[in-house]
Amino acid sequence: APDAWFKAHRRVQIAGWLLQLGGLVAAVVYVQNRGGGHFNSPHTRIGIAVVAITTAQPLLAALRPHAPEDGATKSGAREAWERAHKVVGIAILVGGIVAASTGIASARSLGYGGEATGSATALLCFGLVTAACYMALHWAGKGAALTGAVVSALGGSAPPAER
Repeated sequence: APDAWFKAHRRVQIAGWLLQLGGLVAAVVYVQNRGGGHFNSPHTRIGIAVVAITTAQPLLAALRPHAPEDGATKSGAREAWERAHKVVGIAILVGGIVAASTGIASARSLGYGGEATGSATALLCFGLVTAACYMALHWAGKGAALTGAVVSALGGSAPPAER
């Protein structure tokens, strides 16, 4: 089905958003229990900005202009929305990487090490590799054979060609 790519994208983004919200709640509870101040470091300020922008993405998605019918050209509004969606997505990705990296550094400075920072570093690396693979497949061309093969291997169908 042509909607497989969109559905997979939406599911992955929702999962990431829920993990962000869970991390935010855990961080607020942790700081509250330690008696520290909230949002007073680069890590926490970047992190809250990333969560806020990520939370706004579904609203932006609800406002997107409809895709054109087969054979029709995209409207200027649709083109602008797609560019904005991609730029915001990349900003979220970069901000998330910076927030995670500064969070690991903050944890180390608080005396956490070993399993805690090692696990966080491994998770960050997994996320970076996953994001790099996604972008490589996406930029290889939505109709590219490699993209279709990977999506098919995951039980979906190749994404539709750009309209």
